[in-house]
Amino acid sequence: MALVVTVLVDEPALDREFTYLVTDELADKTAKRPGDIAVEIGTIVRVRLQRRSVRGWITRVVTEAEHAAESRRQDYDLAPVVAVVGRGPPAPVVDLAGWAAARWAGTRPHFLRAASPERVVTGLPPVPRFRVPEEEAGGSDSGAPEHAAASAFAAASPLAAASGPIRPSPTASPAAATAGASLDACLSADFADHPPSVVVVGPNDDWWPLVVDACRLGRVLALTPTLRAAWAIADRLQRAQVAVAVAPQEWAQATVAQVVVGARGAAWAPAGSLDAVLVFDEHDQAYQSEAAPTWHARTVAMERARRCGAPCVLVSPAPSPEAIRVGRVVEYRAAGPAGSPAGPAGPDDDTLSWPELEIVDRRGDDPYSGEWCSDRLARVLTDAAGAGGPDAAGPGSPVRRTVVCVLNRKGRARLAICRDCGELARGETTGAALKMDGDLLVDPVSGETRPAACSKCGALRFRRAKLGVKGVAAEMESLTRRRVVQIAGDAQPGPDDTGLYIGTEAVLQRVAHADVVAFLDFDQELLAPRYRADEEAMALLVLAARLVGPRSGGGRILVQTRQPDHPVLTAAAAGTTAAWSAELLERRRGLRQPPCESWALVSGAAAGKYVERLRDFADTAAADGEVWRVCGAAAAAAESAPAAESAPDRAGSAPFELEITETADGVWRVRSPHPHHLHAALSTVERPRGRLRVAVDPLRA
Repeated sequence: MALVVTVLVDEPALDREFTYLVTDELADKTAKRPGDIAVEIGTIVRVRLQRRSVRGWITRVVTEAEHAAESRRQDYDLAPVVAVVGRGPPAPVVDLAGWAAARWAGTRPHFLRAASPERVVTGLPPVPRFRVPEEEAGGSDSGAPEHAAASAFAAASPLAAASGPIRPSPTASPAAATAGASLDACLSADFADHPPSVVVVGPNDDWWPLVVDACRLGRVLALTPTLRAAWAIADRLQRAQVAVAVAPQEWAQATVAQVVVGARGAAWAPAGSLDAVLVFDEHDQAYQSEAAPTWHARTVAMERARRCGAPCVLVSPAPSPEAIRVGRVVEYRAAGPAGSPAGPAGPDDDTLSWPELEIVDRRGDDPYSGEWCSDRLARVLTDAAGAGGPDAAGPGSPVRRTVVCVLNRKGRARLAICRDCGELARGETTGAALKMDGDLLVDPVSGETRPAACSKCGALRFRRAKLGVKGVAAEMESLTRRRVVQIAGDAQPGPDDTGLYIGTEAVLQRVAHADVVAFLDFDQELLAPRYRADEEAMALLVLAARLVGPRSGGGRILVQTRQPDHPVLTAAAAGTTAAWSAELLERRRGLRQPPCESWALVSGAAAGKYVERLRDFADTAAADGEVWRVCGAAAAAAESAPAAESAPDRAGSAPFELEITETADGVWRVRSPHPHHLHAALSTVERPRGRLRVAVDPLRA
């Protein structure tokens, strides 16, 4: 009997479904093709739409008789499906795309494209036998990977894992609700009974114990911030004879593999049912799309775990406020050598995964000593060049050391510095760095202005830092008499490099190993005019910590700043990142920033018309009182959001709240304390013609 299918056409601007007929002839032809492709939800087909042949995904399948019974009209013929192309995302992922479209104000075709194979897939590989890898399986004979500088595998891994299994830290942060729990406890209960576990590890700790424990449960989805890290984990699992697939490159294998690992796109892997979900380095901004819709892989992974009733573990050296808000925190640190006592971690404990963090306070420096180089940094650079001294390399090691300098500036800086006392000009409300505009200091976040007077000493003279990477490199070569390699754009380190590098934060991803990482102007990161500035600064410290290795290896991070007591630096130096994240979450709550409130930035030529429609919708919804009746179909999508992301008033008892303001740069900000109010409004209000961009909880805001 012929089948009637509902097809969502691959036209993101349209986002509509149409009904087509799968003839008996096409069904027989499809059955004779190699592989086991079937006409089911998610199958990719090709149909006719306005005289064009377009791709689409099947979203519903019924028999011809069932369709006739449901249809109100019988006086028309259904257009036939042109061809059955191949396999597509499974039914749970197709349904997930609808949720994501409402969550991030996007369209279903956009997400189904991410969930579909890059090439046509008809048949699937056989289902492998699931197994648990050995606890100590690694990249060396001893059962653990060697250091990144000595092992090709470890060089590809984001963590220099050589410290053995992870154990609970006896000095857990006060923010940890279940400090001291075992790894098994994080994976023992499903999502329906417990929120996600936020596992706080050191930047140089191994992820392998979590992968092993997750494999005991069955099918695992593991996300990493980069494909390089995903391939490293896959290589390790393959050596342990575990069926693993890297998504989306190995899409067909991902449908049957025991472990599916990948970067952001792997959140849409075609694994229908999951038993455990792991998100490594959940704080990394690579998980969020900067292009609209600005979806986040961590949130998608959490929703998949919730729908499957599977445990979800978010792993990070510096958990994000979003993770702290939705999860229960468990702190870990790497175990020391065999037989070492398990005592509280002190400031000089060599088992700590964080390297030594040296903070150089530049407020007391001579203004004429230079814009980028303190006396301490000058000694480090000259000693690394082979001049000896207290900072020279240890016995038996090369005299010259690798030094990486980070400066996220190519042109003029935004910072205004008092010429008399060296204090930074900062906004009283936002804390952002103020910019000079004639005789005024301007807050780039709020737009407020005040006279150009130092808040500390009252001086009226300010100076700006002017040198970028190129200018600093020239001065550094004169200081060290050593060639300085600039890492910018697509530049890569060469084999004949002298071991002295400078560049933007990209240099932290290009150099394999360093003895010292120096941030020449960390205030530019701490005072960036973005509400995520603290998170971004901490993420840079995590990358630097991995580049120099753990404290036991002698690695060091040197930070030049005029804010030595900043919470980011204090937390990184003490290793108390979970408590820092909890404090940051409370500050976000007071400032009404994500994740405590949901934001959407609306821009483009048609933004004005769209904002007016949003205002009309908000007025109608607030006056009506029955919020979900006004919100319509979008309410269903909001109801399926993760419990921790939705307000307690799921039934719509709270008054509808939607605040719309125009920011200083001509972009409208739509804000609501109830995420489902914002999501429903953005999904329900019709968009006008013209260029329009809607970014929900964007990175750059």
